[in-house]
Amino acid sequence: MVEARLLLGLSGVLSAASPGRCSGLGAVLLILLAGGCSLVEFEHGPYSIRSLWVVYSDQEDMTFLSWRIGEDADPRRVVFELDLGAGFSKIDLRSIPFPADPFECDEGLCFQYQLPGQVDLPPDTRPLRSVHDIDGPLIGPKPRLYRANTTFTASPFPLYANTALEIGIDSWFVANRVPLERDFEWQLVEASRPRSFEDCMSPEGRWLGAQPVVDLDGDWLDAYRCLALRPNRLDRASPHALIPIEAAAETRIETRRYTAPVESAPIAFGILFDMEVPNDNQCQEIKRVLSSHIESRFSERGRIHNLGAFFPLEPDSSDPMTGCSQDPRRRLPVADMIEAVMGLEPLLDGPYRVLWLYVNNLSLPLDRDIAEQLGSISDDTAAASPARPYMLALGSSAVLWSFNWSHAITWRGLHDETMAGDIAAFTERTLPFRTMMHSSDTLVPIEPPPGATPDYFKLCEPSPTVVDRVGSGEVGLFPWPEVLPWPTRETPHFTIGLGSQFLVPYESLFIREVVYRLEVCDAYCDRMFRLSDKTVVPSWLDDTRCRRMEDGEG
Repeated sequence: MVEARLLLGLSGVLSAASPGRCSGLGAVLLILLAGGCSLVEFEHGPYSIRSLWVVYSDQEDMTFLSWRIGEDADPRRVVFELDLGAGFSKIDLRSIPFPADPFECDEGLCFQYQLPGQVDLPPDTRPLRSVHDIDGPLIGPKPRLYRANTTFTASPFPLYANTALEIGIDSWFVANRVPLERDFEWQLVEASRPRSFEDCMSPEGRWLGAQPVVDLDGDWLDAYRCLALRPNRLDRASPHALIPIEAAAETRIETRRYTAPVESAPIAFGILFDMEVPNDNQCQEIKRVLSSHIESRFSERGRIHNLGAFFPLEPDSSDPMTGCSQDPRRRLPVADMIEAVMGLEPLLDGPYRVLWLYVNNLSLPLDRDIAEQLGSISDDTAAASPARPYMLALGSSAVLWSFNWSHAITWRGLHDETMAGDIAAFTERTLPFRTMMHSSDTLVPIEPPPGATPDYFKLCEPSPTVVDRVGSGEVGLFPWPEVLPWPTRETPHFTIGLGSQFLVPYESLFIREVVYRLEVCDAYCDRMFRLSDKTVVPSWLDDTRCRRMEDGEG
């Protein structure tokens, strides 16, 4: 397949060339097409007009022309000609109501031109062409014809406690992606009643250049007002639009954070030695070294209460054994251990746990009786005091599988560095036990923001969404969300549900930070405000959502 690509601009050259030139160029075309071309594609040259928009505005009684050429074109090498029925003539892009330098648009360079009144153009005409300084005239495209009743208005909104105004120009051209560049002017005028442009006075003051946000004088709130807006036309005054405006709710916003306080419990512990060590000296060394090591490690993690070392009891006399001989009839000192726990209560304030460390170096599973007595130690510790038991084993794998331990560490020998490391790792991960001092009834205070006492307040966008109730002693607690008056004699508060975390191992405590927005209203609280998506809500008091942060302080 032979594919011939012809510049669209070439057709413009043909249209303006002499008959002799046409015949020569036609021969070239015949040669190109003689090879059996089955596909001919036309490409725009950079100076050809790619798109042409023609818009008539009823509001402005004006016809707007906008067009685009290639982004690689040099605008100094091209002029434009317009044919309105009497043939093509050059147009002056500077002596028009809204002149503009060539500007970038949609991967090209855009130009604009305006004509007074309505210009009727049949849709099949090509009224505009570009003229290159070397290639000459290049035929233009058929226009896209539009008629718009209103080509500009505004959606004004007061900002920053009504000290500024976002003009919010609504342009038909922007909404319909028709290229047009022009500036606007504005002024405020009085109105005889609110919310009706028919009652706006005619603008007689000084027109000011419109910016996205303009400052307002403080006295504009003393009367009903309208925004007068018009395009800044070069040759004469443009028609203007009148849009009523009114005050917005004057609010302040602060992002607040709440983290429930955490309390570390004192470390109460005791060691129960139930080993088999025939050598008495070695037995004493294990008990001494291990007791000293455990106490040293635990004391690094907080305040400790050492309940002491405990040993199994002789089956006949109930006297304490050495802890290094496992008589099958031995009994564990359950009563002695519970008595030690009960002695803690007057010494400790607040919640705490008792950690019982059971040491057994034999590679044998526990007898059923011993396992049951360990269960009694756990149950009786919980029943005899507000303490919660924590059962820790230091033993063989057979021992570890013989009871439902809170945690277990493998016995590897007294001087084994790996076992010492396991004890250190357990201590750092587990101690001290911590409690989140918060319940579903905890009243979280809401401190007032700096400045004057506000009239109303609301809580918005908590993360996580755990707020339950909000209010004060004056008005009571209400299900969240709610808009409430700021109390006159106290600080408002709210309740949140964070779940229970009571005496959990150190690294298991999950610190939950609640982030929320406190919004207070100082004036015009029954007036409008905007949400984060710029939706305008008629009354701040009647909606529990918060305004956009960008619309004011905070």
